[in-house]
Amino acid sequence: MRMTWAVAVLVMVMGWRTAASAQDERVGLTMGYPTAVGVLWQVSDRVAIRPEFSWAQQSLDNENGFAQTAVDSTGVSVAISALVRLRQWGPVRSYVAPRFEATRTTVETTVDLQSVFPPGFPSPLPTSQTTKVTGTAYEGGGSIGVQASPAPHFGVFGEVGVMYARNKTSDASSTTPLSSPTTRAHTVGLRSAVGVILFF
Repeated sequence: MRMTWAVAVLVMVMGWRTAASAQDERVGLTMGYPTAVGVLWQVSDRVAIRPEFSWAQQSLDNENGFAQTAVDSTGVSVAISALVRLRQWGPVRSYVAPRFEATRTTVETTVDLQSVFPPGFPSPLPTSQTTKVTGTAYEGGGSIGVQASPAPHFGVFGEVGVMYARNKTSDASSTTPLSSPTTRAHTVGLRSAVGVILFF
């Protein structure tokens, strides 16, 4: 939240260019926080489209005296926002942005138990177990934001708004019908974002 307000103050106090030069910037590469890379396409003077993409992968290995655990997780997110201009003051504009995002995550955990039996003696228990959990989330919401171009081919933006998300998590490795391997959740909260734009 504080970062969003800081960006808004920054774009108001920096030097302004003419409105005509800002309107010439139709396509740009966006890089924002939360981490995402996207493309800003100014469809018209009042409407812009901003698709975004994010990806993350993590691996974790842990070993103790009894077991070795390996965890691999992957997350992919695709989002799209429509930026509708409200007001414009030179190169500074305010807008509202309805947004939709879809996320899929996969977590695979492998546990290898170190046998406590002598070599060659069969273990009565399985020595390796792998579980795979997948999650999907769909998020919708809206924000109000400020965008400015303080220098040629360079812009900044800040947004704050609300979001609603539905999450579903499934354990693909579960074989017990009574274990309820699917979990559903709902989330409502605030959302903020800041970033930069590099116009082509």
